[in-house]
Amino acid sequence: MIAATVTSIATAADHCQLHHEIIVVDDSSTDGTGEIAVAAGATVVTVAHRQIAATRNSGAAAASGNVLVFVDGDTTVTPRLLAAMAEAAGSGVTYGGCRVEFDGNHGWIARQFLNWTQWILAVMKIVPGCFIYVQREAFDAVGGFNERYFAAEEWVLCRALRRQGRFRRLAESVTTSGRKLQTCSPVEIIWQFAKIFLTFSWATRHRDQLAMWYSPESREDQST
Repeated sequence: MIAATVTSIATAADHCQLHHEIIVVDDSSTDGTGEIAVAAGATVVTVAHRQIAATRNSGAAAASGNVLVFVDGDTTVTPRLLAAMAEAAGSGVTYGGCRVEFDGNHGWIARQFLNWTQWILAVMKIVPGCFIYVQREAFDAVGGFNERYFAAEEWVLCRALRRQGRFRRLAESVTTSGRKLQTCSPVEIIWQFAKIFLTFSWATRHRDQLAMWYSPESREDQST
């Protein structure tokens, strides 16, 4: 999916005439992700963290821009979304994100779960990790993504950024893969999120409690 992600970002940025760089951080992938990303026009940084927060931070360290946008490697963006993001960042908004939609049809329960989760997070001024934009100065001020956490690192970042300035969740949306709905049962997904909500500091700091992200079948590449 990485080629589609890189291409969508490049196409949208060119359409909006935004000066940009696309950096793919290849964290221990075994499926040719780096080669595919280079062919699609991205700069690739190779790491071996096996830790999503550290992987995102490596992308930020390689970037030179004043605004950072973190996009999951299975997510596509549109010109309309990037235009809205650029307007928000240009008007002084410190950080934010957007609505998220799954590709394909994964059923009513999955849609409701996604909608309710997003609504709760938006009330808390937190956005899903598949699309986050943040002013570089604010990102550096809070130390980037907290590498003590193996999941929900975007929640921790957003909580820290609240003290740095304004938040805006954009009305536009990204489309991301619903592959976890195919590889994990509804019971597994609900149990995983229940552990995170009920025992946040414990569950999110232990890789062995986060099989949905860290099993051999769930290697994730982050691009910024």
